[in-house]
Amino acid sequence: MNKEELFEQIKAKRSFLCVGLDPDPDKMPAHLCGDVLAFNKAIIDATAPYAVAFKPNLAFYEVHGAKGMVAFEQTVAYIRENYPSIFIIADAKRGDIGNTSKMYAKCFFETLHVDALTVAPYMHFSFPLLPRQMGGGVGAHFQQGLARFPTHPRQSRYPFVSARDYCHTKVGQ
Repeated sequence: MNKEELFEQIKAKRSFLCVGLDPDPDKMPAHLCGDVLAFNKAIIDATAPYAVAFKPNLAFYEVHGAKGMVAFEQTVAYIRENYPSIFIIADAKRGDIGNTSKMYAKCFFETLHVDALTVAPYMHFSFPLLPRQMGGGVGAHFQQGLARFPTHPRQSRYPFVSARDYCHTKVGQ
């Protein structure tokens, strides 16, 4: 999906709704017995008429190892098959430098087929994931200069990213 298609969905649905898919087994209905895909399908089907994006949070899948990643892939496939006009954001908050970032980009955009990826912008200014378009997909939007480094020596060594700047890294929010 490209940004023009996303904007068309926003206009058509008159909505900016982005639905988080954070399947916490402790909060799932007991009758699902921890079935992440069934839980996600129910949420997706109930909200698809109003949503322009779904945002599965990888932490809730990765905690279950390979089984959790299969559930993530099945969730993305379900959305793609049943609601192809809905934008998918992998809420992974990845951030690294150089070749590692390139591998994250390949993983999320080419292998897992999501449209966007949340990032943690503290690692590096030339974050290779961004701006990113692979196979027509829209990458998260984070440009050099949004992170601001303190100038006073007693200030933290870590960059400061304002809430406004961080929102630029989260497409659809």
